[in-house]
Amino acid sequence: MPWLQSPITGKLKFDEVIHLVRYPLDVIASAAFTEHESALAYMKANIPTLPDYDASSSESRLRFYLHAWPAWNELIVEKFAPRERRWVEDFQNKGDNSRLHHKLTWSALTDLDARATERVLDLGTAYGYELE
Repeated sequence: MPWLQSPITGKLKFDEVIHLVRYPLDVIASAAFTEHESALAYMKANIPTLPDYDASSSESRLRFYLHAWPAWNELIVEKFAPRERRWVEDFQNKGDNSRLHHKLTWSALTDLDARATERVLDLGTAYGYELE
């Protein structure tokens, strides 16, 4: 059973939240091409302003996660800021991303949605990543 379909999801209370931010280009690619549809539904349920998506369309999933990366990170900061610890781990060029997925470029994301890509670049830079 996927963890998002667990009967305890939504019933847990946390004393402390650790906000782990991953390199945006890798996590967007990984999530868009490998994440179970239940994860998209969970994110959409918690952030209704995210765009609708067609789970069978790679481009639609990619656009969804392009919007979801900053929105999800901002939601965590908004909801848990008083207890937040942020650890920025850069998985870029370290081979630590265990899911096989397509490689993306900033240029390809800009072609897909320039405004959303700019938002990701701005937030990623604020988190300490050197993004070009």
